[in-house]
Amino acid sequence: MVSTSNTKDTTDDFQLTDDESGDITYEMSVEGSDNDSDLFDYVDNETEETKIDDNEEDHEVINVDDIVANVDDDNNDVENAYHVHDPKQKWKLMKPSLGEKYENPTQLKFCVTNYAIANGYQLRFDKCDSKRVVVRCGLKRDGENQCPFRLYASWINKERTFQVKILDDNHTCPRNYAHNSLAKPDWIAQALLPNLIKNQDMTLKEMKKYIFEKYLCNVSLGQCHRGKGRAIHRIEGSLAEHCGRVLEAVERKSTEKGEKT
Repeated sequence: MVSTSNTKDTTDDFQLTDDESGDITYEMSVEGSDNDSDLFDYVDNETEETKIDDNEEDHEVINVDDIVANVDDDNNDVENAYHVHDPKQKWKLMKPSLGEKYENPTQLKFCVTNYAIANGYQLRFDKCDSKRVVVRCGLKRDGENQCPFRLYASWINKERTFQVKILDDNHTCPRNYAHNSLAKPDWIAQALLPNLIKNQDMTLKEMKKYIFEKYLCNVSLGQCHRGKGRAIHRIEGSLAEHCGRVLEAVERKSTEKGEKT
């Protein structure tokens, strides 16, 4: 049985920077909050409505997902020898691995999404909340999911670390690079952010073309419109926060100077 530690729900502020090669890097700061609205909206509508009771036993959830039914309590946390995820790694090289540690569920979802888009895998988040993440292949044959890919991650007990605890990374499904269900507005906002910081007049057609040429992923103009809106909101929010900090620093300095005189 895999268990999770008692932690506060968190929301994440995202910052995206582009290096000289034009690749996306991902940075975040975690603040305690009761609102999970900033978590990537990668869950199907029916999955989003699924709420996990705090008193629910982990083995009950795991039995539903048919993933970790035979994991013992003594082995619920993978050993600490595994490496920590590097959020600055190039997007196309991101790949979740067994035991890999993340700052929070959002960082793992960003990694899984980049992995799926870079390799043409149609993955789906079956469970996606502040406590655990369960990922399966989203393709079905004859009404059944026959691809063995499975990922289960949750918090490490007594440690502020989110870890991949079960992973079967074998794929038997055909790849599809042109369309990916995980290319949703939040991910598009991340992809477009470096360009929109430089040029907010970028048209929807230009965005669509940019994403297809760089990520080989076809998105609609509507998705680009929603992604642009979220990216602009982040840019303006970051600027407002920065200006607020500058004003606070100036006021503090003026106050200190007045006290000295």
